[in-house]
Amino acid sequence: MIIYNGDISKLIERLKRDLGKNEVMLDNQTHQKVVFTKIVKPDWSDSKLKLTFMSISNRERHIITVTCRDQKKFDCLVPKTGLQKKIKEYFKAVIDEPG
Repeated sequence: MIIYNGDISKLIERLKRDLGKNEVMLDNQTHQKVVFTKIVKPDWSDSKLKLTFMSISNRERHIITVTCRDQKKFDCLVPKTGLQKKIKEYFKAVIDEPG
């Protein structure tokens, strides 16, 4: 879980640019759900990944959850694995990025 104070639409647009093909499942004032399918990030994994980004918002404060699975339905966010660390570093960089 990530707590984010900022413009959630800018964050989602950044993810769309970085991660590619996506499907917006839910988009309203308080809830966002975007599923990124067939992510190809060789520095993360040799497999194509499916990442689900969900947020619940209260004005400019957002609670974000992320799930990520590979083609074999393996949970890519198992703690202390190499892939989990890479995804965590990516989100930290994106969220800490100014503006």
